[in-house]
Amino acid sequence: VGGLNLTLMEPTVALALVAWLRRGLAQERLRIWPSALLAAQGLMLGVLLAASLASEAPGPSLKETIKWIELMVAFVLTLDLARDIRAARWLLLALVGAAAVEALFGVVQFVTGRGPAFFAIGPFMRAYGHFSQPNPFAGYLGTALPLALALAWLMPGAAPRWARPAFLALAAGVLLSLSRGAWLGQAVACAALLALASP
Repeated sequence: VGGLNLTLMEPTVALALVAWLRRGLAQERLRIWPSALLAAQGLMLGVLLAASLASEAPGPSLKETIKWIELMVAFVLTLDLARDIRAARWLLLALVGAAAVEALFGVVQFVTGRGPAFFAIGPFMRAYGHFSQPNPFAGYLGTALPLALALAWLMPGAAPRWARPAFLALAAGVLLSLSRGAWLGQAVACAALLALASP
């Protein structure tokens, strides 16, 4: 549309926002929970909007701005709708589970050698999932891997059964992407997580 590629994400986020607003108005309750992360996202959105005023390429600028608006909408809705433990468990399953399935797809690509020749490093085909590139694929998996680590090994007796297999799938996907940036990012993220969890 106008040089922009739209996906199912845009209408899905818009419909979710409309449903949330409709429910909130019907119940006479719209809650936007205060959060430092939401404030940081708002600041980033403000910077993007200011930069877009002088943009030489309004299409890509608009695309990035829409991404940040979608992120903020998803964040606000998640903070409001996933406040009880049951909803939080389903949310964790969706976040970690979707990333683990994507990781397994990347593992299959690596093992079978399926992919463009320019993704190959020596005899190895880099895992890239549905992202068309290994680095964004590994970056996406990296958003769920520390969470899966926390669920799998830092919650004695309370870890969901699916957490350890999901963690192993995510770790394999990041490893087989052969993305050095992702490896470094995950090392730092997991080290920070372990440091925070350590007595």
